[in-house]
Amino acid sequence: MMQVLIAVLFLLQIPFEKKVYATNTISEDFQAKIVKLYSDNQCKEVQKISLQTNLNLLSPNVMAIAAFCEPVGYDPEDLFLKAETARPTGDLILILHAKYRSKKKLKSATELWQRVLLIARNDYFRNIAKAHLASENFSEKENIPLNLSPSTGFGKFFIAGKHQTNAEPSDFVYQPEAPSNALTTRADLTYRHWYGFGSVAIHNVSSYDRFFSAPQYNLWSNTLEIPIALHIVSAKDLIFKPLVSYSHIGATSLDFLYGLSVGGAVFHSAYKQSVQGIVYTNKVFVPELSTTSGAHYRFEYQWDFYPQLWLLESTLSIEHVSAKSTDLLFGSRGLFEMSHTDIGIALKFEREISKLTLGIAPKFLFRVDSNDSVYKRPFDNAIITKQRQDWDVSLQGNASLPIFATTQLYAWYEWRRIYSNFDKEDIVDRNFKNQTIGLGVKVSLSTY
Repeated sequence: MMQVLIAVLFLLQIPFEKKVYATNTISEDFQAKIVKLYSDNQCKEVQKISLQTNLNLLSPNVMAIAAFCEPVGYDPEDLFLKAETARPTGDLILILHAKYRSKKKLKSATELWQRVLLIARNDYFRNIAKAHLASENFSEKENIPLNLSPSTGFGKFFIAGKHQTNAEPSDFVYQPEAPSNALTTRADLTYRHWYGFGSVAIHNVSSYDRFFSAPQYNLWSNTLEIPIALHIVSAKDLIFKPLVSYSHIGATSLDFLYGLSVGGAVFHSAYKQSVQGIVYTNKVFVPELSTTSGAHYRFEYQWDFYPQLWLLESTLSIEHVSAKSTDLLFGSRGLFEMSHTDIGIALKFEREISKLTLGIAPKFLFRVDSNDSVYKRPFDNAIITKQRQDWDVSLQGNASLPIFATTQLYAWYEWRRIYSNFDKEDIVDRNFKNQTIGLGVKVSLSTY
């Protein structure tokens, strides 16, 4: 499976965000000087030293920087076109072009900002694009330079209060329902450094839910990823991502997992397609759930559209979990199948209305066990042979409103149900329900 996936990924056009230091016929020192002058907001100096060389020989990203500074004797639009042709998925090139067009011909920049929204891989660029597409006037800020260090950092932070009608995770259905108010926090941090071969990053996501009426479900989780992007040819990268994750619930460890993903994407003028294969192994420490430990093989295919003022995302996932069968489940004897296959569809629709963003996100997942389970029914000792089948359905609505340039007020409501053929007459009732309503603040920071 992995060999086939890797072969497919080599054929995809993978996004490449490399910034400035590329080998070319013009020395790297000279190109680095252009970058530094731009970063110091000295475009007039860029214009002067541009007279010393042929800008058409610059690397694509530095060519875009020079174009932004309107060098004497060159048409900036021609330079931007050449840079974008050489690196069609370069989000830095595209945002410089969009900023340049906005300060010259604001209305004609719409298409470029739309492409920024499609191609950009960080929230800072995406938020700038959203603001322009929402018809905000940023023309006076277009000359503010971006930070073009080869090392970049991004941070997303979230804190909110919420109420859940059932605080327990869905695997804990053997426990009574537990409604509770909660405080939830989340930090998503990325540090990336660019090299000649591509980039290496450290990505860490940590979250904590504090349930006031159900402290046994207080949940802390932390995931660490190390994405390694190998630049193959123009606009093609192969991205390896080792990952490790740990979570803790109540007063005990919940699970630990480690694995590897391989992914890539192809960009078109109006949409983006991406594919990812993930192989990982998890160990569950809660005794009642330890039999759910196993090897996971997951494939994801994502298709995103970004028409003006809209965001449309769709993800298809297929995951097989290979776990050992058990003869003891929640104190009952039998033969219980634990391996299963999950097929999921996740959709997301967002609409920008002035400064307000409204969204709706339905999700559907079908789980089916690999084989039948055989057990005695508790109330009459009848021998039951049944293959577990679950339908997991959720619908979330949300709204966000900017408070400051980097801060948003975020509100959401989520309805979730699991419909299972294992009900109260079986060993455990797998049917599950929960509703969540919350209000919080999101903050996005970037070294750009």
